[in-house]
Amino acid sequence: MLPIGKRIDTIIKLALATPLKAAGFKKQARVFRRSRDDGAVEVIDIQGGKYNTEGKGEFTVNLGLYLPQIAAMLDAPPLEKPQEHQCHFRQRIGALLPQKDEDFWWSMDTASSDEALAHTLQQAVLNHALPWFAAFTPEAFQAAGGDFAQLPGGAPMPLDPLHAASFYLLLGEHDKARERLNIGLEYRKSIAPQIHALAAAHGLVLNQEPDT
Repeated sequence: MLPIGKRIDTIIKLALATPLKAAGFKKQARVFRRSRDDGAVEVIDIQGGKYNTEGKGEFTVNLGLYLPQIAAMLDAPPLEKPQEHQCHFRQRIGALLPQKDEDFWWSMDTASSDEALAHTLQQAVLNHALPWFAAFTPEAFQAAGGDFAQLPGGAPMPLDPLHAASFYLLLGEHDKARERLNIGLEYRKSIAPQIHALAAAHGLVLNQEPDT
């Protein structure tokens, strides 16, 4: 039997290569990316377990959505092929599954069926990951009341106040952007200068004045 790492690669190929290619994704190693018409990049990253051995291991799926408009708003250089951890909104596949387990992993050993694992992986990605990306279009997000908590699986984790506020600004939701920035000032004091800079650039008055 193949080592776990090669079996995971086989499972990915069986489960995702064909349907994701048909959906417009391009594969690079264990990462699939799809560029949208609005410039956003959807990222599906299959992560192997840190402690996988030759005969036993696990894998999971991390999702990310990168928006060049947010990068520009925050004076960050644009990324053509962002990694999942560089995305503005991120989520673990487990949060989207019926069991709502953010730390969900597919476990495998010498007795596991690669075909069965591939089937459940494919169903998870097609039925839950792709709709998560679709929920971030302006129309779908506003139909959900413009509330991150109403997204499939709840709010992305972690939900950066700068990214959330920037997304609201893109939608013209200035009051909600201000609310997110005020929350950021309470809980993310380390990025207070960036929060105040974003607020000033868009004429938002926050609850706290910037330090002088």
